[in-house]
Order: sequence, then structure tokens, then C-alpha cells
Amino acid sequence: MIRYLAILLILAMAPALAEEDALDYFYQPSLPAAQAEVNETMITLAKSGEIQNAMTLAEQLIKTAASQGEQDPLTLGKLTTNLGVLQTAAGDYEAALTTLARALELLERQGKPFSPELIGSLVTAGLAQLSMNQLDGAEDSFRRAQHLSHRDGGVFDPRQLPIINYLTVMHLRRGKSAAADREQRMLIHVAGKHYGDKSLEMLPVLKQVGHYFVTRGSAISYRAYDLVRLERHKLFSTAIDCYERAIGIIEQHYGMNDLRLLEPLRGLADARTLERSNERKVAAALLRAERIVADNPESSNLDRAKALIDIADAFIVSSDERATSYYLQAWNILQENEQTHLDAEELFAKPRRIYPKEYGSLYLEPRHARPDGEQLYAKMEYTVAVNGRARQIKVLGKNVPKDSLNLMRQRLKISRFRPRLVNGEILATDGLVLNQQFKVKGDARTDWANLKQRTPEQVQLLRLE
Repeated sequence: MIRYLAILLILAMAPALAEEDALDYFYQPSLPAAQAEVNETMITLAKSGEIQNAMTLAEQLIKTAASQGEQDPLTLGKLTTNLGVLQTAAGDYEAALTTLARALELLERQGKPFSPELIGSLVTAGLAQLSMNQLDGAEDSFRRAQHLSHRDGGVFDPRQLPIINYLTVMHLRRGKSAAADREQRMLIHVAGKHYGDKSLEMLPVLKQVGHYFVTRGSAISYRAYDLVRLERHKLFSTAIDCYERAIGIIEQHYGMNDLRLLEPLRGLADARTLERSNERKVAAALLRAERIVADNPESSNLDRAKALIDIADAFIVSSDERATSYYLQAWNILQENEQTHLDAEELFAKPRRIYPKEYGSLYLEPRHARPDGEQLYAKMEYTVAVNGRARQIKVLGKNVPKDSLNLMRQRLKISRFRPRLVNGEILATDGLVLNQQFKVKGDARTDWANLKQRTPEQVQLLRLE
């Protein structure tokens, strides 16, 4: 079964994407028994993380094949691709591209430029190019691989599903979010045609695409002007449709009260919460999730408490006074024993921001850059009140313009937090600090070296701003 990718992780850890996913593209050519065993050992070593040992075996297989009297270009090309796969997995992308170019040359000697045998080599080359930010080359490799899959298996060939994800990443890197959106919608269409719209195999696809469109929609302010707000609504509508379809599939296969419903119900509530469009439906989804947990004998008290907290968090975002009651119910359930009491203290030890999930980066015009390269920042102190709102906001320090401070204040004012609970009492929390760093426009979009230090949410927002 094809592994579907979480878009946030794709963006946050692009090199790791290539290093992990390349291992899906090993060839198993027709070899004599002894060499076939070595090839299997090589693949096993690679997938257990022993890349260097696997590479030694791959090089040995190539030498053996090349030393035979009559070389078989197809076999040698596949073995050479396997070495390129390992070099990609090891992060040696330049060497991998050289190796894969040689592999493609060997494979094309068959005189079949449209052979499906080329797909694995092309996708691996695309992964290496994507990791090196060679976007034009990556697109050429992925598009050619996709075209070959169409010719061999039809328009809905499942081999293109991971390729569609890689093309999504490529578009996001270029700042072409509308093109990335089209790829994800195509992903649903292709998967539905191949697996069947109501098959269980659709669940991971719907989960991924729903998550993607929630993230895309939440990166656009609900206060945007009309046309942009309409686009935002379309993004959330796609996400909501994905979660509703997933719920329907689970109901059909497992029943109306199966615990598998919890994830898409929470995803649905999250989408509606972030869209800020239908608070009643948010509550309905979460109340159903809570009932499923409560009625299931396998549910622990921690499970029940978290379901109640989900409801309370949604009420906090919508400024519904019922949030207090649900937080207290969750607290009381967790007083069963010492362990669950510790769980309660961990869940409520400090305020947690519920909305928005991430603030994202803030940018200043180049004229505001510090000549000495000093970091641009603003630091604010605030209180989270018992109703989850930020109050008593004051500036502790800054080296940015006044209008940037106003933007930070506005961010805090629209934010909603889960309040702190101590001994079953909801308390205000003073002395909280937001230390916001600013970037100068023109620098952030090429800042790939720092990706591994960012959270997935920060990276996604950075790419979509």
C-alpha cells in the first residue's frame, strides 16, 4: 500500500522526505540466485537504517553485473538505480543524481523511452533534486514519471499518488499555492477512481488532504477582503468535505459508534473552528465524539477527559460560557487516582493557545533592517483571563516600528487560550510573555538551512504567507 504523506512534515523536513521516501523505489531485477539474495539483503539493511553497509552490497552487485561477458543494460540500470536510491537516502544528493543519470541512460538503451521501468529512477532523481531545491529539474523528473505511469497503467494509475504529493511540495516551494491545491484535489480524484470513493483505502488520503486544506485555509485571515475570503471558504469547504467523507466511510464499514470516528470528527471540528463559520456544527461534532468515548467500554478516564476538553476548547474559541463546565468535568474525572491526577495537572498546568494554532512569521520592509544585522523583535507581556482571552497587554521591549506592535496586540486580542486550573479552580495567569521575532522581506523564502529548527506549523505558514 502506498504511504501517504503529511504535508506539514513534507514542508518541515524536506531533506528527510527524500532520505525516507527514496527507499520505496528499489528495483528487484532478475538475477542469479546468489546475487538475488545479496540484493534482498541490501534492501533489508537499507530499511533497517544500515545505509552504508547496504551501499557496499549495491556497489558489489554493480561490479559483478558489469564484469559479465554480455551486459544486460536493463539489469545493470536497475542495480545502478538502487545505488542512487541509497545515495539519496544517505543525503549525498549530488552523487545520487550522477548515479541516477547513468542508470537512466542504461535503462533507455532498451529503445523504449516510455518504459515503466524508468519510473523508479525518475522519482528518486526528483526527490534528490527537490531536496537540493532544484525545482525545475524536480518537476521535469516527476512529470515524466507521472506521464509514464499514465501510459502504462492509465490516468488513474496509483503509482502517481506519491508523485502528486511531491509536485504539491514543489508548487508550495515556488509560492504557487493554487497549483498545489489543484494537485491535492487531483490526489483525491485519482485515489477515488482507483480504490473506490467509499473504500477503506481512501481514509488516509482524506485525512491528509483534509489536514492540508485546513492548514492552507487557516493561513488566510478571516478578515481578508471579499475575493480572498471566498477562496479561504473554498479551502475550508474542501477540508470539511474530506472529513465528512471519512466519517461516512467509517460508519459504513464499522458502525455509528466506532472509536475510529474520533479522528475525523475532531478534524471536522478543527476545520469549522478555524474557519469561524458555524459554531453549532463544531459543538455537534465534538459532542458526538464525547458520546462515542463515553459509551465505549475500552475508553479510559483520560480519553473521556480529553473528549470533554476538546468541547471546552471549541467553546472557548466561540466565547461560549459552557467552556467552564466542561473543563471542570474533565478535571473531576481525572481525580480518580494519582496517575490521572498528574495527567490533569499536566493538561491544565499553564494556559495553552487554542486559536490560532500558530502565529506564523512577521515581515518588515527592507528599510527596517538593522545595519548591524541585529535581530528585529518585539516582546510583550500579557495575562490570560479565566475566559481564555489575553488581557493587560504591555510592551517589554522592541526595535520595530509602532504599527508592528499594533499587529502583535491584535494577534493577542483575537487569540483564545485554554485557561489554567489549579485544584479544580480556573485561574487567570499573569506574566506571560510573547517574544516575537521579525524577518525582513526577501530573506525568509530562501531560508532553507533553518527548516529543521522550525515546527511544521511555522514552516507551513512561512510558505503560505
